[in-house]
Amino acid sequence: TPDAAAPVAAGTADLSGDAAAKIQRIADEIAALRTGVIKTFTDMIPELGATVPTVWDDALKAAEAARAAAAADVGAADMAKLDTALSDLARLETLVKQAVVDKTAFNKALELFDLRMVPLGNHHLKATPEIAPEIKKLTDLRDEAVALAQTGKLTDATAKITGLETQFAATEEMADDL
Repeated sequence: TPDAAAPVAAGTADLSGDAAAKIQRIADEIAALRTGVIKTFTDMIPELGATVPTVWDDALKAAEAARAAAAADVGAADMAKLDTALSDLARLETLVKQAVVDKTAFNKALELFDLRMVPLGNHHLKATPEIAPEIKKLTDLRDEAVALAQTGKLTDATAKITGLETQFAATEEMADDL
């Protein structure tokens, strides 16, 4: 089974500089998140789709709104709002990095599961009344895990398809003994 995903250390926001520097830093960090770790997350496991979680998109939009408001009148920029936007982006980066770690762990578990299914899927007795329901139980677990992953419950999804060696072995043994 894959190792448990290690937690990602929380990042800290760089709150230094004047309003113009913070406005630029917010723009740079939004762009880096969208083209970096968020893209990495969405591009992983095509079966899950490439959706950016709403909470992440909302955080990016809020930071962009704070940046745009400050950029409209740099002299009157609310430094506290800029600092909040930068802090929120640092927290978001930590969340996304953790999600990438969790999704990587799920991807490894899914790949191992799929590899483990190959012998059963190719077994000459896979369609018999004794074996077919056992294979269906395993494929149902995979489908449930994918559904959990699609809702962002990646650690639960990983747990659902790991540790099934006994079930795989019992099903293979049953098929071989028929």
